[in-house]
Amino acid sequence: MSLISLQIPNLIQGVSQQPPQMRLPSQLEEQTNAYPSLTEGLTKRPPTNHIERLATTEAAAPFVHFINRDSVERYVVRGTSTTLKVFTLAGVEKPVYTDGGSGTVAFTLPVYLNTPANLRALTVADYTFLLNTTTTVAMAVTTTAAAEQKALVAVIQAAYSTKYTVTIRYLTTDYPYTHTTTASAPTADTETIAAALVTLINAGTGAHYVTATVTGSTIVLVQSQSGVAKTFTVKTSDSAGGTIMTAAKGKVARISDLPLAAPHGFKIAIGADIEDPSTSDYYGIFIANDGITGSGRWEESVGFGVTTTLSDTTLPMSL
Repeated sequence: MSLISLQIPNLIQGVSQQPPQMRLPSQLEEQTNAYPSLTEGLTKRPPTNHIERLATTEAAAPFVHFINRDSVERYVVRGTSTTLKVFTLAGVEKPVYTDGGSGTVAFTLPVYLNTPANLRALTVADYTFLLNTTTTVAMAVTTTAAAEQKALVAVIQAAYSTKYTVTIRYLTTDYPYTHTTTASAPTADTETIAAALVTLINAGTGAHYVTATVTGSTIVLVQSQSGVAKTFTVKTSDSAGGTIMTAAKGKVARISDLPLAAPHGFKIAIGADIEDPSTSDYYGIFIANDGITGSGRWEESVGFGVTTTLSDTTLPMSL
């Protein structure tokens, strides 16, 4: 007769390598072909069943991933160094679809994904993402356009007996263009003054370096000679204390310095807020209401000559 009598409720605590005196009553020293379950207790381990052969030839360490979409859609993804195949749990092969591509039964893996040992997969809802853990995501060579020699001059207010001057400089030479409004003029509006200055600029000395056009009360200046190393600067002045004209080229101090009419796609740098040291310069692009020129709005944009696109050959692929 044993010295100790103990009732064991179940054996579902698994295997323990601790000494017997420290082991829980429901733990085992050895468990062979058994499966502990909270609901069924200790039962025989479920067997494995051969359902279908996924390949007729042996591949060196293939990549395998299970997609458990729901109770109906369950798949096995098998990748080798050349192809990627998808099967149902019954072993039926299915077409593989990639972003923007058509379905193919044996999908040819791109070069940066043809190393099964380094492949990893993650399934989220209807998409499975594949990536190579040794491939670093990189930027493509695509960049935004370089900065152009363009400027904006805005006539903000019209007044009689007032001088409006636009001064364009090439290297060390200034070319001033001045329009004066008079009380005898039939009209004195900003659009008329801007158009008069455009006429003077296009006909004046040094005008062969720049072309002036007008959109509303904004003058658009563009370097007219391609391949010429010279660049120009522009400044404005007026006899009203410099308060009724502004110029913008390359960079402005604040977004309020920009006119409300400009060519579509005109881009310029905007200075940081000097009262907030956490801010930095940013870029604004003009979006014309008609997509061509005229009134519109300014939106934040990327700078000049900036890479904006990730390289497709380094990104995860989705199935």
